[in-house]
Amino acid sequence: MSDKEYSGYRGYIIKVNGEIVYDAGFCCIAHYNYPADTRYYVQCEFPVKTGARETSCPEIWTSDETEAKYLLDNPDKVVEWLRGRIKADTKYSRYVDQPIIEKDHQLPNYGGHPHLLAKTPQYIIFRCHWPAHEYYELAADYTPRGCHDCAPMWSCRITKEQAKDLLAHHEKIGPFFGEMQKKYPYGD
Repeated sequence: MSDKEYSGYRGYIIKVNGEIVYDAGFCCIAHYNYPADTRYYVQCEFPVKTGARETSCPEIWTSDETEAKYLLDNPDKVVEWLRGRIKADTKYSRYVDQPIIEKDHQLPNYGGHPHLLAKTPQYIIFRCHWPAHEYYELAADYTPRGCHDCAPMWSCRITKEQAKDLLAHHEKIGPFFGEMQKKYPYGD
């Protein structure tokens, strides 16, 4: 697609690494292509209030397998590594110099089939892996919601073959969109 600036649901598609392959005005066809992704999370809990919770866990991770192996081989260095990452990123500033809460950590559900690698009262280390995947989506908003990027009000996954057919025959987009809205009034 072009280098056109998008906002609203189209901007959201771009923001989450999607590509608008065709913009029909009333809807668009988006393509998402994600490479395989493996992340090693180090999770611990701090007495930092977030919302209704009295404690919180910053999401600290690395995709560097060598770095993860270093942490697993040197458990005495994990807290130091974690504090270094917290100090290096301003979004974690409220966690700087906060004590780590010791507890029986539970493996979170981040998707990616989490696999526990290490567990202590101070932290857990786990690995998540998401395989490479791609998909197409027909997306629309019934009413514009301003200039802010936000998820589409209605979307429906379509096959690669359906997307290719619609891209080759733009006149089919309107009728197909109508059919999908009848079949999936709230999206799928």
